[in-house]
Amino acid sequence: MIKKICFVPTENAALPEINAYKNYLFKKGILSDVVSVNNIKKIKKYSIVWKFMGLDIFNHDMNQLIIHEYQSSSTPPFPKIKNKIKTVFNIDPDIRIFQNKYIENCFKFKENNLMNYYRPMGVSQDFFNPKLIHDSSKKYDFVYVGSLHKRK
Repeated sequence: MIKKICFVPTENAALPEINAYKNYLFKKGILSDVVSVNNIKKIKKYSIVWKFMGLDIFNHDMNQLIIHEYQSSSTPPFPKIKNKIKTVFNIDPDIRIFQNKYIENCFKFKENNLMNYYRPMGVSQDFFNPKLIHDSSKKYDFVYVGSLHKRK
């Protein structure tokens, strides 16, 4: 089993936090990869699997530490129904991470002995590097896009 972290993003979400996590962990001497949610065979080779949540209904190796991170509640249409489906059918990970208490409450997970943590939103220092900005004629200071699935 590979002794590093495997980040598993959902297919249609904008997740700049993955690069922030990777950079932070690299500075601490911890290696990590990003693996497609569809590559189950490769995911099974990692000791730590960090999933950015949609559905996780597949059993994992008992030797793996499984982390589920919820950055937001489900998006329309039918967000309450989607949250309920995730609450009922997602496997129990070892750790859950929520952006905040509000997001945690949207899912109503049963109380169990899981470790729950909160990770507020942040911005990488690269965001403020003028050398990385190609067009200085900006219209907005911040733009949150969330999931990009089926949006025009």
